[in-house]
Amino acid sequence: MAIIFSQTNREQIESNIIQKLNSINLMNSSTVNSPRAVGDAVQEYLEEHFIECVPKGLITDFNSSFARRSMADFAFTDSEGNYHVVDNKTHNLGT
Repeated sequence: MAIIFSQTNREQIESNIIQKLNSINLMNSSTVNSPRAVGDAVQEYLEEHFIECVPKGLITDFNSSFARRSMADFAFTDSEGNYHVVDNKTHNLGT
């Protein structure tokens, strides 16, 4: 298993992402009721800020430049040389 997925690192990344998302206002009154708009906003924000959520030294290369129809939202290489492709998914807990 890649070190980035160790329990300690995974929990730290998850906590950092949640804190980052909860610390900003991604939506406005016109878009907050649209699940697609929320999902797109979260995806865009994480493309720009994911690397800040990962403990230092675990990512050696990061890329968020993919074609619009690509399944990948961003990708990175970890410190062990493993290449990870990420496709963001969101879930509306209120439905």
